[in-house]
Amino acid sequence: MQDNRRTALALIVALIACLPLSGCITCSQGFSSRDCPFKPPPPPLTEGTLSDLAVSPDGNIVAFSFRDDLHHRHASGLFDRQTGKLARAGIDLPSPSFSPDGKSLAIAGGRVVDVAALWSGAPVPPGAPTIDGRSIFEPGTGAVLTVARGTQKDPLGQPLDTLTLHAQDGAVRDLLAPADEFGLIRDTAFVNKRWILFIGFMPLNPQYQAYERSLATQKYQRFLYMLPPGERPVPLDNIVFRDVGPAGASSRLQEFAVSADGTVMVFILRANTPSERNRAYYYEVFREDLGRLTQMTHAGGHPRDLAISGNGTTAVFGYDVPSSGDYDLAVLDMRSGATVKTGLLDRIKNDPQFQH
Repeated sequence: MQDNRRTALALIVALIACLPLSGCITCSQGFSSRDCPFKPPPPPLTEGTLSDLAVSPDGNIVAFSFRDDLHHRHASGLFDRQTGKLARAGIDLPSPSFSPDGKSLAIAGGRVVDVAALWSGAPVPPGAPTIDGRSIFEPGTGAVLTVARGTQKDPLGQPLDTLTLHAQDGAVRDLLAPADEFGLIRDTAFVNKRWILFIGFMPLNPQYQAYERSLATQKYQRFLYMLPPGERPVPLDNIVFRDVGPAGASSRLQEFAVSADGTVMVFILRANTPSERNRAYYYEVFREDLGRLTQMTHAGGHPRDLAISGNGTTAVFGYDVPSSGDYDLAVLDMRSGATVKTGLLDRIKNDPQFQH
């Protein structure tokens, strides 16, 4: 009896000593993790940032991802700008892109998910990724364009990027010849249904290399390319190398987005005004109008995750909050030029849906 009491006392002491430590006690004997009486509650969300932004064709719905690295939590969701409705999605939404009718999202890995199902918060079967990179819809066909690994390799032996089109019947078509692959392809977009625009970095083709060298004094810049149907990529130098920064500045073009008809195009570019803190240059959102660039934001930061609605009325991007360095959602009205900081990040941190 005395031995049993000593054993019980030792267990109680160990339990008391262990309670403050997260994960010290496990519920492997008949308890699920949900019912475990020793499982500490998750800490309140005080950290976190937004990424992977996309906006619906009418500009009303924003898809996003939230990440709290401090406590290893992440989630994705939808935000209705008109009603204020906020919903956590039942699946992660990496690199999302809305379909032309706004009813579906294409996400990295070649998956297509239903927006109505995401609003419900119901679990979405994970499925297996069928392709490598970011996916977007080809208007009118239901096919999905993706950035995938090519057949060629860079000098370090890493595979280059190419563009592939995945039809609904499962047929796959490469849109770039092996000689035209790039070290990096990003920000793909369809214009007027069939023309493709994308940012290309470190092209394999010597002709593109020579052309880029003729436009800049620095190596390793990002350039905007256009891919006409059935043809080879064409670099569009006249847009991003005008009126912005000193000649030959490196890494000037960061991101771009374009409306469905190609009439409204926005960029994240390096601005002329250097930072007062460290003399590093800020980046801002610019709009292209008939070959001329107009600076749309003057926030003095480093925006990212730029997206624009299909109708060209609304652009969204993540802006860095000076006090924390986290990224929150900003909405840019392309008609008035007004930028609204939504405060979505604080809403997510205080919403019970995102507390686990």
